[in-house]
Amino acid sequence: MKDQYDIRKEIDATYELMDEGDDVEKEKINALEWVIGQMDPPTDGIKGTGKLATEDEVKKCIELLRRERKEIPEYSFFGDSNWKTIDAQIEVLEWALS
Repeated sequence: MKDQYDIRKEIDATYELMDEGDDVEKEKINALEWVIGQMDPPTDGIKGTGKLATEDEVKKCIELLRRERKEIPEYSFFGDSNWKTIDAQIEVLEWALS
């Protein structure tokens, strides 16, 4: 699993490239900040804010996000993608595990 310094570098790099209204990038940052203990978990069923997430907690979070993705429609009533942010969170959490 990546250490908190590598994760912090990724968060900072994402902030620098992010457009202000980009919800997908914001959710990526939130997921990574959860891993280093600075944000609430990206999904229900996971505890822990204020401490580094363990590898098992990150794996469980990915599993819960995948389950959540299966239970919601791909697009909202307004045509927005419900899956895009979940996919982005899964992507960065998997990166944090590598």
